[in-house]
Amino acid sequence: MRRVLVTTALESSWPDEEPVLFLGEWCRRFSRRDHWSNLDHEVLTYHWDDRSLFAKDFRYVSRLYERILADLAYTLNRLLLVDHGIRYWRILIGPWLRQFIEILCDRWRSIECVVDRAEVSYTIVLDGSQSVVVPMDVGGFGRLYNSAGWNHSVYAAILERFPQVERRHKHGETSAASVPPPAPLHHWKRGPRVAALAAWSQAAARQVSENGVVLVAPYMSWSDELAVDLRFRQVPLIWSFVPQATPTMESGTREWSLSGHPTDPFDQFLREIIPVHMPVAYSDGYPELMAAVDESPWPKKPRLIFTSNAHIGNDLFKAWAAQCVEDDSQLVVGQHGGNFGNQKFCSGEDHDRAISDAYLTWGWTDPDDARAKPVGQLFGLKPLNSAHNSQERAVLVTATSPQQAYRGISAPIAGQWLETLEDQFSFVEALPEHIRSAFLVRLSRHDCDWDQVERWQCRCPEIELDRGDQSIHNLIAKSRVYVVSYNGTAFLESLALGVPTIMFWNPELFELRDAAVPSFSYLERAGILHYSPASAANKVTEVWDDPDGWWASTQVVSALNLFSEEQNQSPVSLVDRVVRTLREVMDARNDLQAQSVPSQSSCRGNYR
Repeated sequence: MRRVLVTTALESSWPDEEPVLFLGEWCRRFSRRDHWSNLDHEVLTYHWDDRSLFAKDFRYVSRLYERILADLAYTLNRLLLVDHGIRYWRILIGPWLRQFIEILCDRWRSIECVVDRAEVSYTIVLDGSQSVVVPMDVGGFGRLYNSAGWNHSVYAAILERFPQVERRHKHGETSAASVPPPAPLHHWKRGPRVAALAAWSQAAARQVSENGVVLVAPYMSWSDELAVDLRFRQVPLIWSFVPQATPTMESGTREWSLSGHPTDPFDQFLREIIPVHMPVAYSDGYPELMAAVDESPWPKKPRLIFTSNAHIGNDLFKAWAAQCVEDDSQLVVGQHGGNFGNQKFCSGEDHDRAISDAYLTWGWTDPDDARAKPVGQLFGLKPLNSAHNSQERAVLVTATSPQQAYRGISAPIAGQWLETLEDQFSFVEALPEHIRSAFLVRLSRHDCDWDQVERWQCRCPEIELDRGDQSIHNLIAKSRVYVVSYNGTAFLESLALGVPTIMFWNPELFELRDAAVPSFSYLERAGILHYSPASAANKVTEVWDDPDGWWASTQVVSALNLFSEEQNQSPVSLVDRVVRTLREVMDARNDLQAQSVPSQSSCRGNYR
């Protein structure tokens, strides 16, 4: 049976009565099930359900990214009348470019699958899809790519390359321009002590020397961040409190093309669409971005820059850091949260390591990359030493991801998230009633249009839900048992805090790299990590009466010590470890520079 292809949840692009082929689960909003459940419809099997194909495409995108980056660097240098190296452009545009290629590859593969596998009569393209919304910066792009309107426009552009699918135009807006405003950068409650620290930092920024160490969003506690400054004998301050210049940019006419030679149809499409979708900050607004860098109070030539957060979503910081690196500053990046060091595929980690002179990890090493230097959990969490047997509440912590692929990572992608949700339901339903009634389910604050609350209320109406409003650390501290349903930051924090923790996830979706398998095997053998929701529920039931006793058992303590040493260290003095490592990075640069300068008494010097 031939069906009408529907690419997104925009119902104005759906046919009135004809059979429908939904491109993916993202088309079927749970809150709109009364509508789509009455349609004669099918959902296309998702291409990356074949994880071997995902692995193949991850490697393909990695190679393509490097070629596109080199060609784009050449093009932008000529367009903007500058002369920057590849590392400069990798720091500035790399996070957007890699993610853009990953997203477009996913959307392209979806349409390829339609052509190869399905019988489609036509698809409806809304007139509004021809209007491209260009983001101002990388943050604006992050607010675009999960919207149905933006994706409808992208699919429409891709379908132009596939004449096998008839496109019927229909009057209608995609609402791609209806992008939520950026969230505030900080959500701290400005009590007197915080206000005083902010005022001090703003005043102290004017006294910073040009040849020092600059910490910007290092993912450390404020006290540790200030202590690092003091250890380097420089003015202590929190740069996140120092206001920066805000560039005023406008999108201009894009009359340039990307240089290079495409090797396949997707490569060709990508090179044509990048000039259209590239954020304004990297092209039309680049002069304004650099003017804002010049006006910002950051030092012009620091010896070393250390960040864990600012190098991805802060274009002003990236432009400043890239400029400093070209002027011989060193850039050190710290691990931010979980996944890094254990996932089989993680493009974010690949980027962090590629731009940095050193990469500070929470415990893991890489024999093939000397830049990976273990210092421990940067936030410096310590055991709570609390009695959890006396707590009545247990917590199941969950996570969401955008409804369509958004980056290359060993985790559930697109509709695969529904499989993890089903595992969470199965876990809760496998618990005895007296334990199930004690559970609080912590939902992600970012719903990503999955309608989490409504799904849980329909399936498990008796379960209490937290919509991400409560402090996660307070929930951890007050948990009898803390259950984590995904591989991420949550369980690393609870283990560091010494809270009885049980984890479960699907190993076919959360693939581990070979080097990390032994570390996680320690947790599996001790009954901490499970690869089925039923097994995790059985373990919760088994330890429920005495979680503290189980957590203090020889087997569990031994497993935690082994795992923590390899993946999740909590050093006695984090500041000492960080300072020592940063000094080693700077000393290594000094030694290298000394070796590169020939002695005046060398034979070569005597016989020129």
